[in-house]
Amino acid sequence: MVDAKSEHPKLIRSFPSVFVENFDDFVISINSYTFSSRFLIPTTIEISRKNDSCSVFFNHFGEKPILTGNQHVISLSELERTNLINSLLRIAKFVFFDNIPPFPAYTLYDIYAYATEFFFSPPFVLNNEVWRQVIENPHVVGDYIFIDEEFLTTGRFNKASTMRILADLIDFFDLKKEFTQISSKMRAFEIGEEDFIYHGNEIEFARNIVEKIASESSLREVFCIDTKDVYKIFKDYISVVEYHIRKSTQYAVLYLGNDFTNILRQLLSKYSSLIADEEKISLTKCLYNVCKFDSVVEELIPILKRFKKMILIIKDLDNCSPLISRFLGILDDLKMEAGVLAFKSSRADVVYNLDVDRSNAAQDFSRYETHIEEATLERDDLYIALLGYRFNKHDLAVLEKVLGKSLESNVYRLQASGLLRTDDGEYIVSENLKKVLSEIDEKEVREIHLKLAKEYSKSISPYTLNLKKAAEHYEYAGSKTSAVVTYLMFIRNAMSNYNFSQTVILNVFETLWNILQDINRTDLYAFHKLRLEFEYRTNKKVFDAVVPKKEKGIYAYLRAYELFVNEKYTECIEFIDGLLNSESCTDYVRYNLIFLKERAYLVLHDRLEDEKQISDIAQNISAVNLPWMELKAKMFWLLGNSKSYSDSRKARDYLQMAEPIAKEHNLEHILIDIYNTLGIVYDGTLLSTMYFQEAIRTAQKIGYTKRALVPRLNLVRELLYFGKFDDLERELSGVSLSLSNELSPSDRAYFNRLRGMIYTYLRKYEDGLKYFEEAYEIEKQHNLPHASLRARILHELICGNYENAKTIIIENYDDQAIHVRGFEFLIKLVLAKDDNEFLQNWLAYKNSPYNLLREEMLFIFSEQLTRLDPKGFVDEITKWERLFGSQLVKLSLLYVLLAKANYYKALNNSVKFELTKLEISRLLSEMGIRESFSEYSFDKYSERIPSNELYPIADMLYVLKSVDSDVSLEDVVRITSNVMVNVFKPNRLYVSVLDKKYNFDISVGLLPKFGEKSYLNFEPVEVYIKEKIDKDCEYAIYMSSERHVHDVTEQQKLMNNVILLEELFSGQLRGLIYRERATMDPLTGLYNRWKFNSIFDEYMQNSKTSGEEFSVFLCDVDSFKKINDTYGHLKGDEVLRVLAKILEENIESAGIVARYGGEEFVGILKGDKDKCVTLCENVRRIIEDKSAELLGFKVTMSFGISSCREKETKSEILGLADQRLYKAKEIGKNRVCYD
Repeated sequence: MVDAKSEHPKLIRSFPSVFVENFDDFVISINSYTFSSRFLIPTTIEISRKNDSCSVFFNHFGEKPILTGNQHVISLSELERTNLINSLLRIAKFVFFDNIPPFPAYTLYDIYAYATEFFFSPPFVLNNEVWRQVIENPHVVGDYIFIDEEFLTTGRFNKASTMRILADLIDFFDLKKEFTQISSKMRAFEIGEEDFIYHGNEIEFARNIVEKIASESSLREVFCIDTKDVYKIFKDYISVVEYHIRKSTQYAVLYLGNDFTNILRQLLSKYSSLIADEEKISLTKCLYNVCKFDSVVEELIPILKRFKKMILIIKDLDNCSPLISRFLGILDDLKMEAGVLAFKSSRADVVYNLDVDRSNAAQDFSRYETHIEEATLERDDLYIALLGYRFNKHDLAVLEKVLGKSLESNVYRLQASGLLRTDDGEYIVSENLKKVLSEIDEKEVREIHLKLAKEYSKSISPYTLNLKKAAEHYEYAGSKTSAVVTYLMFIRNAMSNYNFSQTVILNVFETLWNILQDINRTDLYAFHKLRLEFEYRTNKKVFDAVVPKKEKGIYAYLRAYELFVNEKYTECIEFIDGLLNSESCTDYVRYNLIFLKERAYLVLHDRLEDEKQISDIAQNISAVNLPWMELKAKMFWLLGNSKSYSDSRKARDYLQMAEPIAKEHNLEHILIDIYNTLGIVYDGTLLSTMYFQEAIRTAQKIGYTKRALVPRLNLVRELLYFGKFDDLERELSGVSLSLSNELSPSDRAYFNRLRGMIYTYLRKYEDGLKYFEEAYEIEKQHNLPHASLRARILHELICGNYENAKTIIIENYDDQAIHVRGFEFLIKLVLAKDDNEFLQNWLAYKNSPYNLLREEMLFIFSEQLTRLDPKGFVDEITKWERLFGSQLVKLSLLYVLLAKANYYKALNNSVKFELTKLEISRLLSEMGIRESFSEYSFDKYSERIPSNELYPIADMLYVLKSVDSDVSLEDVVRITSNVMVNVFKPNRLYVSVLDKKYNFDISVGLLPKFGEKSYLNFEPVEVYIKEKIDKDCEYAIYMSSERHVHDVTEQQKLMNNVILLEELFSGQLRGLIYRERATMDPLTGLYNRWKFNSIFDEYMQNSKTSGEEFSVFLCDVDSFKKINDTYGHLKGDEVLRVLAKILEENIESAGIVARYGGEEFVGILKGDKDKCVTLCENVRRIIEDKSAELLGFKVTMSFGISSCREKETKSEILGLADQRLYKAKEIGKNRVCYD
């Protein structure tokens, strides 16, 4: 069937989906025949179990079925019959020499003709029962179905099966019986290599070249096989060469031709045993979905490294596709053992000049060629040459539209005259035809090029190169301005739709730059804006173009952009400050400048300079157009990123505002940042690894491979803390040498810091030191923040070099880099002059909101802490041992246990010391790092504990059953997500709990789209559970992966694990929900008086231990009785709910607020009384200003405040606040009283 109505007509082959047993295997199978150019290549494959259909789509360019609508074979000339039989014989040859796989059946319904050429749908390798159904179908003519009888009986087939059915096909078309001898040998399978030798010396040549290749100690040479410009002869030789290489060596042979995608087809069909299931799934998708070159290469490199040596077969090394050229460059950078067999190459190391007879080249038109002088050509014949030296059928279809006629007869004539030949799906124009082209008037040539350009421009698709081709024809027509505009359109569309790899876009940038140099317009604003946007998005340098120095303000904006992408952050900030103070610009440009400045400031200072300004801008941007929404998403991401280490809850809130905007508007490059930052926010949980992996997947999906580096390194860091050293090394190896050579200075510094960190935690001092020193040199050279100083100091401390660390700190004390993210506490502890100063700094750190360095601090300072704060030390060990144990953060747990061992050793408690050593030894064995901690190893754990699928299940039971009673609801949701990632390894996960009665709304993970009903799918794995605890509380669990589970036993095992998880989670959740409800006020959703008193006790205890100050406030609604009397009690309840929300929103993480009783609220705030006064005054003003709008009438509140420094006991502190509240009421209400 042909779909001629669509913009790009498709040939469609459809059949019932039940015929396809395994979709991925089916996709691989029909993509396995590309060695032969006669087989059509699928463009898309769709399967719908719901509609019971599977459809394979091929590009259609006028090919006609050889069967008419009445199911009769079309009339074929002698030439056409000969060509068809020769095509069948070449297919037989390629099957015999294992270039393509055998097949058991074929039909005339799958053969198509165009201009004396014949094309074939790839064989559909279905089982014998399916073919029986086909034969029995009354709508199918049985004589047109060729099936091997043995296959029909046994269901098995091999080369002999294929030879038999091809022999029958040849006999069907061989009316003159000229091919009876070869068909008889094929049918009896008495055929040998010599029967498929067309040039006499192919076998000898194959053996010689195999001997030459096998003798090479390092296979990185280019071998050119010169077959006198006849590619078909080259394929004849290569067919035999491939067969003998694979037969005689362990080398991989991969045919690319001029299509990079062929490497996927070849790997999946010929070397599937070396590819893991996950890799197979991912690569197979690229055969029916759009994949980016840069992303595919990242997946290919680890697979190709499994081969000892490779041979790549490439058509024309000088004029190969940019993707193949780039791929070869990557292999060269990696110094991989990959030789090339090329049809053409000017840089070959070895050239084989084959003495071939063109007349015996088995070409379709060898008997019918004529000289150019003898050929009778029409004007339309010559127009075909305007498509260029190399063009395809789609280009021919565009020319047909321009001329308004079919060119099939012209193609026939040119082929018959030897002026045009096919070359693996493309047409090659002979030099003779191009010479004749000069006879056409130059003006006429330009007009045709202009028409072609306009025609290409009409059919713009996100996934075609039509705009690029339009620009090329404008260039040929001499219309360089139009070419520039069209190239710019192509780049803009490619960046908006993420539909072409960076390599393609970079090539267009280079072409465009050359034109701009020719027309003296290298100052073009639109070019530089797109260039900088591309560099900003991809982290990939276009080339060394610079923004011209112009007086116009718009160029100043580009200059700021350029400073940022070149990582000159200090200059960028200063330059933008100057612009904002002196230049008038649109709001859009101004806000973008502010964004760039604040992002640069964050890199340098680990905080925003003006967070409120960014927040106000982000909140006030309305949905005007895509650029504005992109800016809004970037602003929210920047706010979230700035809070990722200091306030995870606030960071999540900002990121959850950014994510839906980015998703809705297809801003994939921003989603990379969002997911990466979410990974940081969920640091210390396996959920973080999922977010980092999602960031990597998103970057690879859109081809921004350099953008995948930071989340990949973050993932490595996270895997380090989880003690997953095997996964860690695999991820690091994914950062290929070619990619690392292109890294920005900041990324190279991070890469080295991370490498050093691994050795830090393995206590390998010298190994780690060299990486930190290299990172520091990069940072100094490029004026980057000296993050390596923090890593170096920690390295010295963990490896026991306390004095070295102290010296580094003193020498670099003024460096801002060592005073961020809680690291300043470590600095103070190292530099403490005496025990008292050390203790005060320790208590301040212990009670700070920072979670970073907890395990390291406990280990590094275990001796001092044992002496100075033994109880606090043990409490911290217990707290973090429990947390890291429940979250499976094994390396962090290790360092807590090392601190614990040091504590018991200092106390001479040998029993507990030995027990702790046993725990440590087991943990070391699980992680496979015993050699780095030999003093803690036991013979019992002398071998590494093997991975076993039971361990994750045991972890799930242990973790979920041992959740403490004081763990929060949010902690349980987080721990559950952790367990799910560990057990099921999903690539998407979502867990949520919603309690409408008490306004609990907690969720983690990537929000999917799903319905109301629970379900479990196996192909691929997808689980959605939605259940209720009671009428007010419901929870949802969603996870999915690309894994397919076909085996019934495995399906049952997965189902059992899901049921177990759900039962454990719901059981824990039910108890926690009821417990939380008991602590909540049902009207306002705030904590009740009982919970407040419990928290008050904790603050009192902490203050006594650490000396930290806190404040208490009491407040109530002014004239509340009058409100009830005037508006009724329901309205009074609404007043309490609204005021409770305002209190809660403004206090946030500064403390807690509770309903104390009636219209009275109470709160505790961290910090001194002045801070409490400021916050309460702000709340009082908000209520005064907004209450009328929210409630319909004005409401005010009065506040009384006291500090723990003013009184000693709970009742005294609370009593003082109550007295001041009474005073506030007495002197006029609507005020804050604090003395």
